[in-house]
Formats: sequence, structure tokens, C-alpha cells
Amino acid sequence: MSGSSEATSATRWRLRPLLEPATSDGGRSGSHRGDVDGRPQQREVVLDVLPVAAVACLALPQLIHHARYADPQVGLYALLSVLLVAPLTVRRRFPLSVLTVVCVLMLTQAGLGLQLIAGASLLVAVYTVASRHPMRVTAPAGVAAVAAASPVAAQVAHGFRWTEVVVIVTAFVLAALMCGAYVRNRAHTIAALTEAADRLAREQAQNAQAAVARERTMIAREMHDIIAHSLSVMVTLADAAALKVATSPQQATDTMERVSEVGRQALGDSRRVLGILHGDATGPLTPQPGVADLAALVRQVEHDGLEAHLTVDGLPDAVPAAAGLTAYRIAQEATTNALRHAPDATRLDISVTITRTLLTLDVHDNGRARTASVATDSGGHGVSGMRERATAYGGTVTAGPAPCGGWRVLAELPLTDRFHPGEEHT
Repeated sequence: MSGSSEATSATRWRLRPLLEPATSDGGRSGSHRGDVDGRPQQREVVLDVLPVAAVACLALPQLIHHARYADPQVGLYALLSVLLVAPLTVRRRFPLSVLTVVCVLMLTQAGLGLQLIAGASLLVAVYTVASRHPMRVTAPAGVAAVAAASPVAAQVAHGFRWTEVVVIVTAFVLAALMCGAYVRNRAHTIAALTEAADRLAREQAQNAQAAVARERTMIAREMHDIIAHSLSVMVTLADAAALKVATSPQQATDTMERVSEVGRQALGDSRRVLGILHGDATGPLTPQPGVADLAALVRQVEHDGLEAHLTVDGLPDAVPAAAGLTAYRIAQEATTNALRHAPDATRLDISVTITRTLLTLDVHDNGRARTASVATDSGGHGVSGMRERATAYGGTVTAGPAPCGGWRVLAELPLTDRFHPGEEHT
């Protein structure tokens, strides 16, 4: 984002002389003149001086000619030329004021019968007004410029009618107005594009931050699922081993080996998730678990001491990855709760039904029914965590005592995104 900000700042600096609006008195705000690097101020100085130098270079040969032939009016020529050229230095601050001064001087030289090449400053002043003000201000200014320049042009254009002189002067003034209007419109267009680029950059930054937050939330949830499930299993197995160590040493040893196996698996899963977080995973990343991995979850539950059964009705491959991961995590959380909060349970049934529009997950144990507060006493991430996962995918989770005894978790996840709206539910 820093590169984008630097480019935007550079664009603003290049366009600043064109983008800054005129103030109420025809001037422009000078707050930017105190910039630290000084480059905008230097650029403005160049833009102020350049037209002055150009018009002065045009007028200088005329003054040299009158001085060489000792014209008695050379002083008047010089004075009026300076008065015509000097106001251009502040034309960008006070465009209307400068144009007014130049028009008065043009009428003055016409009244004195003089023809000054420095009168070209009128076109520069007209251009500046057009580049700073809208058409409702520019049009009257152009009319005033034509009225001020026509008497001078009539003295020069011998043999032309007044109407012809006015047409010629109007053509020059209109050309200056069109150039100024073009620059003004182009500046407004670039300003709008720059603003849109800034807005897009801000939106991209906000989207990136939101994506990072979502990713961290997902990783935190994955870490909870891994650690909470594994620690619950390890605690259960360790308690069982402690009870068997006196009567069945071999079974106690096997149980502790299982504790070690679960711990190593949890450690590996944690490293994998943290590797994704830090971008330094050392090994190939395995796919996220889905419906097809429920069989391995059932085998793990059987190792932990429960008789577990899995029934899948439908095609697991037809389930989207996000829905499959959601179903797997809900089943994992439900089995963890069964191990932790139903010590008298001997059987766990997991049933998955997959249709064209819906995935239904049913996890049912035969232990004593427990209250919702017991089911969520693991820091509030049990039933509430399952519901949060299902809600994020647009589904629902209900948990509570089953009519036939035990505890039941029922999750329903929509699969409509994979099918056409007209397909029927099977």
C-alpha cells in the first residue's frame, strides 16, 4: 500500500496547480506553499514567471526598435508594456483582477493611439480565467476581452471593417477560452480519477484487513478444535489409565501409549495451522478434513473407548469443501463433548444424510442426558461453537436430550449453491 500512496501523492503534486479551486476573490489558497520539500512552490514560481518571460520577449524587440530611432514615446511604450506584462505574475491567484487590469490598459493604449505587442498578455489572462472559473464567469470575461482588444486591432488592421476586426479578435479570444476550458475540464477529470483511486486504495486496505481478521478467526477456531478435542481425549485416557494401572498394567500401558499418540497428532496439527499463519510451513499441506474423514474420526473415538458407528447416505464427493469442513468440525466437537460429559456412554452413532440441497449430520450418544450448561462448560466453545460454525455456512445446529435417551446434536447445512434453483429436494 505504501507504493500506491506514494504514487497518489506524486499525482496530486503534479496536478495541484490545476486542481486547486479559486477563492472568492479570484485567488487560490496558498496553504500548500509551506510544503516541506518546496517542490510545489518552485513549480508555481516557474508557472508564474514563464508567461511573463514569453510576452516580455515578444515586446522587447518593439521597445528596442523605438529606442533605436529615438521615438519620443519610447518611455510611454516601455511603461505600458511593463504594466501589461507585470500583472501576469499573479494571474493564477487573481485571474479576474488581472484580466480587468489588462483590459483597462488595452483601452488606454487604444485611446493613446499606440499598438503594443505586449497586448498579447490579454490572451494569457483570458486563458487563465477560463482554466480557473466555470463558463458563467468565463463567457462575460471573454466578451470584455473582445471589447478591450477590438479598438487596438482596428488601428492595426487598416482596410478591415469593424465587423471583420471583431470576428478576428473573437477568434483569438475564443481559442484562448477553449484552451483554458479544456485544461480545467481535464483537471477535474483527473481529480475525480485520483479521488476514485484513493477510495479504491482505502477499500482494498479495509478488505485486506477484514480478510486477515477472518483468517485469524478461522485459525483460532481450528486451533480450538484441535487442542480442545485432543486434550479432552488425553484427559479421558489418562484417567482411564490411572484406574487400570493397579489391576491391568498392560491395558494402562496401552492407554498411555494412546495418550502419547493423540498428543503427537495434536502437536503436528498445531504446527501445521501455525505454519499457515506465519507462512513458513515446512512440509506439504494436507487438505482440510471433510465428510470422507469422518471414518477416521470414528476410529479414533473407538480407540478412546466408545463403540462408534458411522452411517453415510449420499455422495460425500458432492459436498462442497466448506460444508464438509463445517460438518467434520461439528462432529468432532460433538464427539469430544460425548467423551468429556458422558462418561457412562458406551455407544456413539454418527449419521450423515446428503441430498441435492441439504446435508444433515446427526450425532447421538447413549449416555445420561446433561444440561446445556454442562455441554458448554469448555469456555463457551462447545454447543455455541458448533452453532457459530453452522450459522457461518447458513445452517443450523440443535443440541439437547434425545427422546430415546442420551444426548443428540443435529446439524443441517444447505447445499443449494451447488445446484440449479429449479432442482427438487430429494
